Amino acid sequence: MRRVDRRQTRSKSRCESFAARIPIRDPSFPMAVLHLKPLMVTYGSLHRHPEFEICYFPSDGGTFMIQDREYTIRAGDVFIVNSNDIHQPVLRAARNDGAIVTYFSGRIFGPTEESGEWLNPFVLANRLGANRVRSNRRLRNLIGELH
Repeated sequence: MRRVDRRQTRSKSRCESFAARIPIRDPSFPMAVLHLKPLMVTYGSLHRHPEFEICYFPSDGGTFMIQDREYTIRAGDVFIVNSNDIHQPVLRAARNDGAIVTYFSGRIFGPTEESGEWLNPFVLANRLGANRVRSNRRLRNLIGELH
């Protein structure tokens, strides 16, 4: 498993955000799956990016700020984040196991105008308070296989 070391950094304000750059190596297949470890223990790096995101938290708890909502993270939780939504997960333990995160462009399903049906759960998630998705062993195994 490839791990990305996430050192703690602090921004001047909890409300600041920045445009993150997601490393997608193959433009013809615009998807990346990374194990980000450890995650920050305080808010300070709210960010956004044009890629859609699926986050799986295998073993730690904390909070996940997505747009104007704050969700509790429990071990085993899976969250989805819409393209360009401002977000940041925070895990309580300093030596946490982080998250396995899948990033993908809407182009992965074909032309943008034809992929709206596939992307609706992401687009509507924050509006409906549904960024946390129902997690089960099959979904967690699939995320592990993608990684």
